[in-house]
Amino acid sequence: MTTPGGFILGIDTSGRRTGLALVRDREKVGEQFHEGIDHNEVLPGMLKRLLAGAGIGPAALAAIGVVQGPGMFTALRVGLAWTAAIGLARGIPVKGVNTLAALAAGAGDDRPVLAVVDARKGQVYAAVCHRGRELIEPGLFLPPDLAFATASLSLPGTIVVAGNATDTMLPLVTATGTAAVDSGIRSPAPSVVAGLAASHIAGEGADDPAALAPVYLRRTDAELARERSGRP
Repeated sequence: MTTPGGFILGIDTSGRRTGLALVRDREKVGEQFHEGIDHNEVLPGMLKRLLAGAGIGPAALAAIGVVQGPGMFTALRVGLAWTAAIGLARGIPVKGVNTLAALAAGAGDDRPVLAVVDARKGQVYAAVCHRGRELIEPGLFLPPDLAFATASLSLPGTIVVAGNATDTMLPLVTATGTAAVDSGIRSPAPSVVAGLAASHIAGEGADDPAALAPVYLRRTDAELARERSGRP
């Protein structure tokens, strides 16, 4: 498949920030951010301003990439629902992008990246990526266990830490003797999400908009409650 041409929209609602970006020919055309968890309320205006700034309407979008998780479950559902609605209404190809992959790509230089997202309950979602390979696959970790798993990779040079759990992980990683630096990145850049979506669509095709669902690396509280109650 070929990479979608034209304008690619990237959407991130994985955490406490809403981010939108337009990318064309791998160049960022425009970007909008809003701090806060009111994703559903601010998305319409943000999208309108972003498209107006580029002088286009929704019909000009060639594809949409959206952060699929892991992250804040309710926030993720907002971005996915928006993407599905636009994709279905306009017939626009859509693609879900993993949060950890987007963080790693955004931090991307030639060094390995530890992408870490706060999972609450004293845990983190994380992966270690280097040159497109997953050295530690995405999973749910206790921070000390993750620090030792990262150290066991015996990576040469310095590892870059990215994501909103960086402040938790960086001192634990360095305490193991692993050289690590803060990327300064706390959430996925929507322009990176757009670029990854375009590449994934070219390589493996678009997703079914109606089937987009959050990637949640542990069971939800509702699932755990059903399990405790014995309900199916």
